[in-house]
Amino acid sequence: MPTEERILQFRDTLLTLLPEGKLWRLVKGGVFDRLLQTIASEGATIDEVITAVATEALPSQANMLLEGWEYEVGLPDPNFPSDVPLTLAERRDLVVAKLQAVGGCCADFFVALAARLGVTITITEFEAFEVGESAVEDPLDDETARFLWQVNAPDSVTRYFEVGESAVGDPLESGGNELLEVLLNSAKQAHTKIIFSYT
Repeated sequence: MPTEERILQFRDTLLTLLPEGKLWRLVKGGVFDRLLQTIASEGATIDEVITAVATEALPSQANMLLEGWEYEVGLPDPNFPSDVPLTLAERRDLVVAKLQAVGGCCADFFVALAARLGVTITITEFEAFEVGESAVEDPLDDETARFLWQVNAPDSVTRYFEVGESAVGDPLESGGNELLEVLLNSAKQAHTKIIFSYT
């Protein structure tokens, strides 16, 4: 909703566009003044929406267009549990992370991806045991171990309500690792499997 000051600025601009003469004199509170105020109010509202849409071009600040951004990156993810509600900030973080998650198959890529959600992880990679190549103390893993990797993460990530970032109705505190699992599983190579280990 535009402020009274902004509406008056629009009204004054409209007044400068009117022709001169007795007919166009403005009487405060008169019919013509109220008509100009109504037109100015709509102009100020349109101006406000245009400014908001320019801000919405960044998914990290989106409100009105967040659903469009989510659709663009394939959210909600079908693997995400439907009984876990996401806050506005979590939805934005997930969209931004998915937009930035282009390519990458090394551990550093996935560590950086998790960091975008504010989660610090380490990755353990497994190798198949090979006679003559592996050490005696190495585990006896078979060939399928090459396609497994383990994400070591904190037990639960707590997110707090932030003024300006969160929306009305968001919880003051939320936690869990569902976002991390969905993001990493959607970015991993199809032939690999992640084992999540929480400490």
